[in-house]
Amino acid sequence: MKSAEAARTSERPEGWPMIACDGLRFRYGGAGRSGQGVDLGVELDLQFPDFALPAGGHLLVRGTSGSGKSTLLALMAGLLTPSAGYLMLAGMEVSRMPPAQRDAWRGEYLGFVPQRLHLSPSLTVRDNLSLPYVAAGLAPDLPRIRRLLNELGVGALEHRRPHALSQGQAQRVALARALLRAPRILIADEPPPTSTTRPARRRSRCCGAQPPSTACTW
Repeated sequence: MKSAEAARTSERPEGWPMIACDGLRFRYGGAGRSGQGVDLGVELDLQFPDFALPAGGHLLVRGTSGSGKSTLLALMAGLLTPSAGYLMLAGMEVSRMPPAQRDAWRGEYLGFVPQRLHLSPSLTVRDNLSLPYVAAGLAPDLPRIRRLLNELGVGALEHRRPHALSQGQAQRVALARALLRAPRILIADEPPPTSTTRPARRRSRCCGAQPPSTACTW
């Protein structure tokens, strides 16, 4: 694997993996801390295998409860800082960025589908998908929102609130939210149903995005 120093650039060089890790470790309750520097108070030292994921590739993270699956995704999202080793994402070592730069990086490069979907119960589907634009100081792209919802088979539900959605419909809405800004990396902490995961890559291309590299837990 190429050296970490050579890879610390503002853009991923041609032919380099979209995600690469080497010697990655995270320690709860010790050197490992949250992105806000808070000691998490649990004595656990997690070591992760080295891997490289090409642009457009898939990574399925499997393991028993407590084995570090969600921790690895949190490291990829820049929400946690490694205790050792390095993790390169789109040619950048996100853990070395200050918090504000990490936030900006996530907004530009990352789509995230969490275990808990975090859809605001007081807002409609369309308004929930408008929130990422508002948070970035942008006007909501309503045509793109409708296009993604239609491609994922939930376009007729844009005026419903989350309580009126089935679990599968809510997952598709959360997936549409993650794809809104055409991320280079898509992370899902529990994969959506098979009926949404594979079509999402095809439909994201239909909406003008390059298929993202995907990483999800099982």
